Amino acid sequence: MKLRYNTPMILYHAFWQILTWFREALFVVFRPRYWRLFLAFQFEYFLHSSYYYVDKNPDENDVFGYTPFFTAARILKKIEHWQGRSLRGERMLDLGSGDGRFLLTGAVGFGLVGLGMELNERLVAKCQAITHYIKCNAEFFDDDFMKGSWIGYEVIFVAWTTFTPSRVKAITDKAVEEMVPGAWLVTLSEPAEHDALTVIDSFSAWFSWGLSRVYVQRRYCREKQSDI
Repeated sequence: MKLRYNTPMILYHAFWQILTWFREALFVVFRPRYWRLFLAFQFEYFLHSSYYYVDKNPDENDVFGYTPFFTAARILKKIEHWQGRSLRGERMLDLGSGDGRFLLTGAVGFGLVGLGMELNERLVAKCQAITHYIKCNAEFFDDDFMKGSWIGYEVIFVAWTTFTPSRVKAITDKAVEEMVPGAWLVTLSEPAEHDALTVIDSFSAWFSWGLSRVYVQRRYCREKQSDI
């Protein structure tokens, strides 16, 4: 089903984008490690925003939205808190990586080694250019993430807010099949429903489209365990 936007939605979206930009600017101003990343995105927006590259009437599984730097950092800090150690050097997979903000925040701010899979070739080219400029441990590929391997990643992120139930189930099944015990799965709006995945934390966070619920889950054996 195609999603269409009316004038009030467009005005709301524009206002929210302005607020998001100010929040991102405030987030990076006292964090020098993010300056090059932030400036790279500002230069890109001077030419074209990320929305220039995407379908203006997408179907439910291809709606574009991004995770601001400050939200990505908040999510990753939660994971570090719950696992009791730094994420530095661990591997992260972003399913449908969009404009790459979540993955790049992880690579620049947390020392993660990241891989983003995205079907939109123009978004991938943009992410690759930014990665080359800021020189971090992140790679982006124009590939269907359902066909790739998810084995060996300690953190997997998927913004499936608008995905169809069948798509959500397919992602959940593949995650349970390929994630190693102890790995983290982060989803938006709803958790992955499976006995092998335990919700460790849940909170409301700021995204490009508004506020959404974040679910931080951990992969265990098929029988749930009571401790982290």
